[in-house]
Amino acid sequence: MKRILFFILLLLLTLFFQIALTGWTEKIKVDLFLLLTIFWSQSRGWKEGIITGFLSGFLKDIFFSPVLGISTFSLILIGWLVGEIQSKIYQQNFLLLILLVASGSLFHAFVISSWLTFLYRFSFILNFTTSIYPALFYNLLFASGAFVIKETFTKKFLTTQS
Repeated sequence: MKRILFFILLLLLTLFFQIALTGWTEKIKVDLFLLLTIFWSQSRGWKEGIITGFLSGFLKDIFFSPVLGISTFSLILIGWLVGEIQSKIYQQNFLLLILLVASGSLFHAFVISSWLTFLYRFSFILNFTTSIYPALFYNLLFASGAFVIKETFTKKFLTTQS
C-alpha cells in the first residue's frame, strides 16, 4: 500500500513539474514521464514498468499530446523493455542508466514521429530531429542528477541501518 501511494505521489509530482517546466519555457523539453517510467521499471521490473508506462503515458497524452494513445503505447513498450533488461544486468551502473535513457528517448521520439507522420502527414525527419535534440540532452541531464541523488540517499540509508 505504501508503494502504491508513493507511486501516485511521484506521478502527481511528475505531472506538476512537467506542466511547470513546459509552461515556464518552451526551450526546455525534458520528458519527466519517460524518466519516471525508466527509473520505476529499472527498480521494480517489467510488470510494474508496464503499469507505470500506461499511467504516465496516459497522463502525458491527456495533457501534452494531440492524439490520445501515442505516448501510452511508447511508454508501455519502454517500461516493458527496461524491466526485462533490469532482470539481466546490474542496476547500479551509471553507464547503463545513460544508455537506457538515451535509447528510451530515441525510441519514444521515433514512435511519436512515426505516428504523427502517419496520422497528420508531418515530415518524419523534421519532427524527429526537432523533438529529439533538446529532449535527449535534458533527459540525460535530469537522469544523471536523479541517479546521483538516488545513490546518495541509498548509501546514506544503508550506512544508518548498519
